[in-house]
Amino acid sequence: ARIDEAVEEFAAAVNDYSVRALGDAVTDLARYGNEYIQRNEPWKLVDEEPAEAERVIYDCVALAKAIAVLFEPLAPEKSERLWAQLGEPGTVHEATVEAAREGPTGDLSEPTELFEQVEDERVEDLNEKLEARVAESEDGDGDESDDDGGEADGSAADENDDDTDDTDMTDIEPLSDDRISFDDFQELDIRVGRIEAAEGIEGADDLVKLTVDLGAETRTIVAGLKQLHDVSDLPDTKVIVLANMEKAELFGVESNGMVLAAGEEADLLTTYEDAGPGTKVK
Repeated sequence: ARIDEAVEEFAAAVNDYSVRALGDAVTDLARYGNEYIQRNEPWKLVDEEPAEAERVIYDCVALAKAIAVLFEPLAPEKSERLWAQLGEPGTVHEATVEAAREGPTGDLSEPTELFEQVEDERVEDLNEKLEARVAESEDGDGDESDDDGGEADGSAADENDDDTDDTDMTDIEPLSDDRISFDDFQELDIRVGRIEAAEGIEGADDLVKLTVDLGAETRTIVAGLKQLHDVSDLPDTKVIVLANMEKAELFGVESNGMVLAAGEEADLLTTYEDAGPGTKVK
């Protein structure tokens, strides 16, 4: 039952395009697994109640398998290692969400740690850097306030305009300080596409199955547009597609690419000149 709840939370996160919610669904399931094994203590049952010990261990392995499946979109390498340790056939990258509900079928191998422990010194160092950055940001805000205070000749209308601008900016995420190289950007295969067909996906509130012409080929792409766009209006729309996005299976449909959109309303990125399907964005 707990695995079923996690699968439902995972599906809701995918529908909402929420990476945070998807991660929470997996970590909550892992937390439950930790509590479950600590509460039942199978190592104490092996001699007195071997059948009960076997059941508890089986449940724990089933939880681990579900975590491998649901965590794959966020941590594909770690999920593949866990899948292999569980002795499951094939690769976790080809497993569907329904595999999370299926019991374990493989033979366990010798487990190894998937994640290295972060030492306390490293945590303290990161906290100090974070605190310094926060303090620097607050100092910068204070300097701006002082500068604004020295300009006493502004009109009330100007002040109102400033307030409006500040309000509008509160919903904008700050620009990332993390930079990528030009070579990294070149590895992104971003293309102009044209939607040829669009239809809703049964059981998915927000997802739409798109058939997209990318010039050299036509692909199926799943996008969370159903609640934000009239599906019947999507055909013939030119869109921008990340063509070398890893494939993913959502509600039984394989998505081969990602349609790019801006903001909570999924404002579709497009082109307004003559660039045809397959044109590379660079």
